[in-house]
Amino acid sequence: MSLNRPLGKTERTEHVMDLLRLLGEAQEVSSLSRALRAVAEVASLLTESTAAGVFVADEETGVIRLVASHGLGPEVAGDVGVLAVRTAPWLVDPDPRFVTGDDGAAQLTGAPAPFCSGSFWFPLVQGGKTVGHLVVAGLSNGPPDSTGLEFLRLTGIHATTLIRSVRAQTALNLRVEALTTLAEVGQTLASTLDLDRVLRLIVDSVARLSGATACSIMLLDEKREELRIRMAIGVPEEVVRTAVRKIGEGISGRVAQSGEPIFLRNIADATGGVTGCNPDRYRSPSLVSVPLKSRGQVIGVLNVNDKKDSDFTAEDVNLITLFANQAAIAIDNARLHDQLWQASVTDGLTQTFVHAHFQRRLKELVAAAAAGDGPLAVIMVDIDFFKKVNDHFGHPVGDMVLQGVAALLRRAVRSSDIVARYGGEEFVLVLSNVPYRVVLSVAERLRKAVEAASFGARENPVKITASFGVAVLPTDASEGDALIRLADENLYASKRGGRNRVTSSDEVQRLAQAELAAMPPAAPTGQVRAD
Repeated sequence: MSLNRPLGKTERTEHVMDLLRLLGEAQEVSSLSRALRAVAEVASLLTESTAAGVFVADEETGVIRLVASHGLGPEVAGDVGVLAVRTAPWLVDPDPRFVTGDDGAAQLTGAPAPFCSGSFWFPLVQGGKTVGHLVVAGLSNGPPDSTGLEFLRLTGIHATTLIRSVRAQTALNLRVEALTTLAEVGQTLASTLDLDRVLRLIVDSVARLSGATACSIMLLDEKREELRIRMAIGVPEEVVRTAVRKIGEGISGRVAQSGEPIFLRNIADATGGVTGCNPDRYRSPSLVSVPLKSRGQVIGVLNVNDKKDSDFTAEDVNLITLFANQAAIAIDNARLHDQLWQASVTDGLTQTFVHAHFQRRLKELVAAAAAGDGPLAVIMVDIDFFKKVNDHFGHPVGDMVLQGVAALLRRAVRSSDIVARYGGEEFVLVLSNVPYRVVLSVAERLRKAVEAASFGARENPVKITASFGVAVLPTDASEGDALIRLADENLYASKRGGRNRVTSSDEVQRLAQAELAAMPPAAPTGQVRAD
């Protein structure tokens, strides 16, 4: 069909029907690219061009992308051209332009070849701002005539309306989804006081809502004035384990210092005081770092980076900041609950567990041992002649001795084991699922460590010893109370035997010796055993 010759009635009817069909398709579809593909076909039909396309400018960066086309070959249609405004500054002008191909393709670097020669670029203008271009190609006779220009103007108005409406609907849908998710997560956060669960929920939710593949929470240690990663996804384990930022250092440190978010569109441009920042660590150029504030104080920093499909936008920053405000309160509540719980189960002087918590945990560990978790050992420890320490040096020094002994005990066992204050100068250790030889070895090593240590002031050190009693389930007893009683009896046997010693039952010693005898011989000096 040609616009330069008269149309027959049937041909005119088919032409109008095609236009109405395409315009209807463009209006009904929810996908912007599908809607604009129909617009491109309309433009091509009206101007008798061989190909047409719609380029849309990114609202945040201004970069122009081909989002829909008609008439391009399959090998070209899949190449979504990306045009940087700086390579073709006329793209932001509100005036149309005919590109001949003899003007250096008008600096159209990245555009498909058909649009770089014999093409007409018609700007799509909204609110005085160019939001894209409707392009028709293959115009061998030059720019469109006045009728063609009017067709493009009307089609361009339709395309601009589609862009505006689809963008508005997309933004609204995303906002509704984000707020709905935020409300659901907020309810969960409000009902959860386990800090690790709170932190995990935050990083998972933020990553999902923002489309990021990496998210981390750094919590502030006020005493050391530094940030450490407490929870993360998509971050290398080595980074999680070792990353530390002083206040004011790096992006996270600056956020913690200022209490204001940092949004970088390109991490490579992060200069001007951003130290400790390694752009090679990031897979995409933009990142968001926002403070976690509770009761007016910064308690940490939420870092979000490596967005999957595009760069972060100002809308992402607003969403992440909104989420961070709610998350910070949940973190603060969980930490406060954890502190209160620790205070309720921990002896304030020695930082070991109190007697009541020890009894509860012992019942749990006895049940686990009975179910097949292996031997359960109790080691009772009593400081020798502690009353003389208080009488001679005073109670403040006595407290320092208790603190020092407790620290030795805590360092000697695993985090899963129990160290509790059993009485005034008496402690108890519970070791789960350990061989008999290890139980006796730990007790003897602790005895020597206490004997070798010095407590109190450096200029007037205090030297002490301690007595130990050991009992092991199921060898010595089959339930918790009997296990404690036998360990206590062995402790007093150590005291009667001269103090500063470890006492256990003959059967425990025999089993420990049998385990040692069954071990492979030690490798000679300078050699390494293959096993």
